[in-house]
Amino acid sequence: LTQVALAVSDPELRNSLTVAIPIPVIMIAFRTWLHGAGSQEHARLLYSRVMVIYVTLHVTCAYSMHGTVSAATFLSSRALFGLHAAYAGYSATYRSHQLAAAAIIAATSIFSVPVSTIGHPVEPILTCAALLLGATVGLTAEHALQ
Repeated sequence: LTQVALAVSDPELRNSLTVAIPIPVIMIAFRTWLHGAGSQEHARLLYSRVMVIYVTLHVTCAYSMHGTVSAATFLSSRALFGLHAAYAGYSATYRSHQLAAAAIIAATSIFSVPVSTIGHPVEPILTCAALLLGATVGLTAEHALQ
């Protein structure tokens, strides 16, 4: 939902609404459908795999955009990556799939061309920092609530 709000509020990302709206809706519907599955372990595994596919598609679409985005847009998207990493523990995904998703995001950021006015080498550093901070906050909160 934060993706949709960001895409609506930022003129640079309005073209991405075609991707920003359906994918989170599909993910929520898929998770809701899996909730009624007989085996919750199997449902958790399927959701984890679909989440990794979603992350792969998301970063592929984001990095295939033509042109550059502003620094504010880039930083907002990295805040969303951090929130996603923090929330991953609550969404019942396996840690191995969480790490795979983070590795895909980090590798794409490191090996792609710059997508914002910030440029390299700061973009990959900010991306990796957001992922690490999000994972740390998520794991800390998860352990504190147990």
